[in-house]
Amino acid sequence: MKAIVGYDSASHCTRHRRLFHYRLPRDLAMRIGIFLRHAFHESILGPVTEHLSTAHECRMFLPVRPATPDATFSMTPLRNCIAEMIAFKPHVVLSGEDVGALRLRTYLPKTLFVHTRHGLASKGTTYRSVRAADFACVSSAFMRDWYVAANAVPRQEFWIVGYPQMDALFDVSAPVLTFDLPKGNQTLLYAPTFQSSLSSAPLLGDRAVELLRGAQANLNIVIKPHPLIGDLFPEWLAVWKRLAATERNVYLVEDTHADVMPFLKAADVLVTDVSSVSLEYLALDRPMVLITSPRIDDEGYVDKNGLEWRWRDMGEEIFDVNHLPQAVARALEHPDHGAARRQFYRSLLFGELADGNTSLRLAEHVNALARTRRRQHKWRWQPQSAIPRWPWSTQEREYVHGEPTSNFPASGERSTTRRWQRSTDGPTAKGIPEIAGQHAGRARSPSGHPLLQ
Repeated sequence: MKAIVGYDSASHCTRHRRLFHYRLPRDLAMRIGIFLRHAFHESILGPVTEHLSTAHECRMFLPVRPATPDATFSMTPLRNCIAEMIAFKPHVVLSGEDVGALRLRTYLPKTLFVHTRHGLASKGTTYRSVRAADFACVSSAFMRDWYVAANAVPRQEFWIVGYPQMDALFDVSAPVLTFDLPKGNQTLLYAPTFQSSLSSAPLLGDRAVELLRGAQANLNIVIKPHPLIGDLFPEWLAVWKRLAATERNVYLVEDTHADVMPFLKAADVLVTDVSSVSLEYLALDRPMVLITSPRIDDEGYVDKNGLEWRWRDMGEEIFDVNHLPQAVARALEHPDHGAARRQFYRSLLFGELADGNTSLRLAEHVNALARTRRRQHKWRWQPQSAIPRWPWSTQEREYVHGEPTSNFPASGERSTTRRWQRSTDGPTAKGIPEIAGQHAGRARSPSGHPLLQ
């Protein structure tokens, strides 16, 4: 990465301007932004943040939304959150979200973006997320090759580290749940996804416990909804609350944004649809039942190349929920059925990295970025004539100086106006109006660039 050229912030007089190449502090510390699109992303990036906080200044950014169903995808909290992250001026941003769709690079053009994913299912969105990132975390060499075959390659490289949320799955201690399960009973985890045309939730309806339990009278049933179900489908939650209150040994995880890993660890069998928990559950080599909705053709987020569709034989797939009781009974009675197939998929998806150390490996990669930046950023004072007169691209001019490119003469031209004319417009918030909030009116100069302070 090239060093960034800018003004000496201590010199304001035109006659005494100096130009310099910026370097990081000697202790290699960086500002690292942890962008959480939703609250449940904290369980993915929280352990990584703990490792990085020992050497860097880390800050989490989460949109704060009103507690109303229509605020789930409200843009105003998101704009405010991104404006705060712009003001933080991070050297590196870690995110499980698609930074391209949010146009974060427009506002942070010199920041390095690391994509961690927020689940292992594709649903057609993971390709663009990888392409928009500088570095993309994958769980194995097989997954790297899977992306490459789909022409989805990050700007710089893949990091084969594992999936950080799953570290808790391999903790030797007992899972910590929000309720106590009766000992001696087998436990079924029901974890549906949130898209209404793919989810099994509307198919089971108020018969959920009847269909899940069947003839297994002493079976513990834990219902862990997808995090967004609580925001988008409160009527589904209302049904499950009533069932948990009236049926024996039925437990609902009411905090839908809670980490699913402890519940996967406690389950003897998993029932789901196309949720990514099915792929994560492969690491435990336990049986699962997969419900396929008849409405998949109505859903735009279907990627038949995704492992959630290609690997349907990792469990027993059913197309009619009336067959669910028998499928659950078979899974509990013969847990080793299909084990060879599950172990094969497990080896492809995780390789040797299902060991609980993903967060540490990811932190080591980020620390390596700091060491690389240190080698590339050195003090080098130069006379003004030694620096190209217009070293920035059109996009960088707009961002760094906060003025339209029409104010800049073409290369080699002489300007009769002030060389660095200030503007009150600030950086253009393309695609996310008013995203910069109070920061939008702030005049930009090279010394105000995110990496120069």
